[in-house]
Amino acid sequence: MSSRKPARAGYDLEIDLGGDPNGAGCFAYALIKLAYTINAANGRLETRPAVALENDFRNKDLVPRLPAHSDFWPAKQSTDVAVLGSAYAIGKPVRKMITGIEVGSRNKQVLVMGDRNVEWSKDGQAKLGEAQLFNRIPMFIERAYGGCDFRVPFKKDDPRSMGVTLECDYPGLYPRNPWGTGYLVMPEPIDGMPLPNLEDPNDVLTAERILLGDPANWFRQPMPCYLDWTPVNCFPRNIFFAIECEPWFPAPDDARLKEVQQGHLPMGYREHLKDQHFGTAPHLRFRQESSPGLMFSKDLHGAGIRITGMHPQHATLEFQLPKAGPHIEMKIEKKREELQPHLTSLAIYPDQEYLTMTYTVIMQSPRPFLPGIHKHIPIAVSVNGDRAVPYRPPDTLRERLATAKSAQKKT
Repeated sequence: MSSRKPARAGYDLEIDLGGDPNGAGCFAYALIKLAYTINAANGRLETRPAVALENDFRNKDLVPRLPAHSDFWPAKQSTDVAVLGSAYAIGKPVRKMITGIEVGSRNKQVLVMGDRNVEWSKDGQAKLGEAQLFNRIPMFIERAYGGCDFRVPFKKDDPRSMGVTLECDYPGLYPRNPWGTGYLVMPEPIDGMPLPNLEDPNDVLTAERILLGDPANWFRQPMPCYLDWTPVNCFPRNIFFAIECEPWFPAPDDARLKEVQQGHLPMGYREHLKDQHFGTAPHLRFRQESSPGLMFSKDLHGAGIRITGMHPQHATLEFQLPKAGPHIEMKIEKKREELQPHLTSLAIYPDQEYLTMTYTVIMQSPRPFLPGIHKHIPIAVSVNGDRAVPYRPPDTLRERLATAKSAQKKT
């Protein structure tokens, strides 16, 4: 849990610098996070105390080093939407139910099943075990289809075997979701294998699809269906970091791949990403963290939201997003600008009845500033006319050297 305290009672705000201080591309940017309570009775959003910006990957002590979601991306091309919580059976336990989210005209559904395992017939055939009754099932990617079948063999002299040693790759890994469950390749029975709780109602796992047989055909299996954030090592997010992150068995980059069919990847994506290698800056798309289908290029302000099956008392939760983002002003030295905020992330917590909206703004700097060199960097940001939050530069090199010398003298 982060110990960060919000900058103001009604929002959190962080200012930082980016670009090339030795060139013409120096800029300042701000991250602003607002929070709203969802009134489940009337569907209205009400202001609430600030929620801190989370997962600052600039912090070298952050674990994991690059989490599935961070509020600290200086910019994104699109808005990510995530729903974080559980499925609730209201009234009496059920074995399965449909949950999901509608954002404007877009709808994503998740079939939630009770706990179940793979079962085996006497002749070794795999089948779906019966789902148990449940009142509540957490809805996170770990409960979606995926995982790793560590029984899949590989040759020790395969140049990719180093990836196995480093625990970052394996031929039995399900590239779309290494964190999930239910992915079986080899035919030998394995006891106690949990099946996924979360599935796409239009692409469910069947008895005929439990055993894959050939790990090179992983792309034919169901896509994991979830509503929370996508970890950085999941396909296809990882290939926007570097094309070397392609799965052990590369998938076709045409319409045979579901990600291409559904518009999550362009046709011939390898050609688009041929220059995306380790050591180069990650593609901007790498910053997008939503599950498939919940990344939006259009403005979501004023959109109607409907959450189904994820509140303990209400079958549906409906509300409308604010019609506009916050009013932001940034000042660098004597230059002041009103900036249009870009909504980067919308995180909804239905059972806790609140949501957060994270924005970014960027302003070109009239001259370069060097944190660690310049003691005073005159940048400040005001939100909705509130008292401006100043940029707090790190200690200069001179100050750090003086502190180190002082500590040496004391010892």
